[in-house]
Amino acid sequence: MKKIFMLMTLAALFTYPCCIDNKERTTMTSTITSTTTMTSTITSTIKTTSSTGVTIPWTVCYDIIDEQLRDECFKDEGVRERNPEYCREIISSKWKDECLWNVAVLLSDEAICHGIHLSENIYGCYNDLAMNKDNLSICSYINQDVLMDECMKNMAIKRLNESICSRLMFQRKRDECYNAVALEKLEADICRYVTNYRAKLSCYKTTTENKTLVAECDLEEEDWRWYCYTKVARNNNNISVCDLITSGEWKSICFKELAVHRLDPALCNLAGDSDWRDQCFYELSMIQENINLCSNITDAAVRESCVRESTAN
Repeated sequence: MKKIFMLMTLAALFTYPCCIDNKERTTMTSTITSTTTMTSTITSTIKTTSSTGVTIPWTVCYDIIDEQLRDECFKDEGVRERNPEYCREIISSKWKDECLWNVAVLLSDEAICHGIHLSENIYGCYNDLAMNKDNLSICSYINQDVLMDECMKNMAIKRLNESICSRLMFQRKRDECYNAVALEKLEADICRYVTNYRAKLSCYKTTTENKTLVAECDLEEEDWRWYCYTKVARNNNNISVCDLITSGEWKSICFKELAVHRLDPALCNLAGDSDWRDQCFYELSMIQENINLCSNITDAAVRESCVRESTAN
């Protein structure tokens, strides 16, 4: 185009020499020069080609000699422009993975995750996209079972939907999932699905810790219902709640908990179960540093331990 423009201009000069003065010739020469400069600028800013063969806008990153700084520049440019082609110019697999991962999430495009080098980063990319798009099916792209379970667990928590937990492959992950959803919703009854005893105890303890209403303790598993009643009795400092418990052992536990909460040894005598009654006096003797309370303990071994501990203190 530049050559055609110049030829047309020269033709005009030779065809109409009488009609073009020096001032007009100067103006036309300047126009030619400007056109040449503009053409050169367009070529340098738009036609630079990446290593993948895809044309992308030129960036100053290409002029950086230091490899690490160059990679960081392309990463920043890729994220800023939301263009994965800049990411693909990065030499370091670490920086390239991070760049593609960020751009994939920004564009909500799981296809970009395919270009990530490390498998765990690919799965992390899918996990973030599943959460970002609220699309559970994206978790199925992860072909490592534990990480797919992790993705589905995260989706269950996001949606506050414990039914998703049942679809997880590993029991440990299912327990984690139920526990996490129960804590998010503060619904203790979800804890019944947790199979590991310690994890279940932690789940019930956390979800019932601040309960103040008996109605909130309508749990399917009876032992944990009484556990919840005990928490309500303590939180309300209300001994009558203990009387609602039909289990003799749990009622004794409830009286013991309230006695310790009130620092009232008299309540220990309300515990019908001798083991929990002894435990009540033992705990209060330690808390109040009162060796005399040890004499109320019926089990000889526990009583001796109580006296020994009180003397040592």
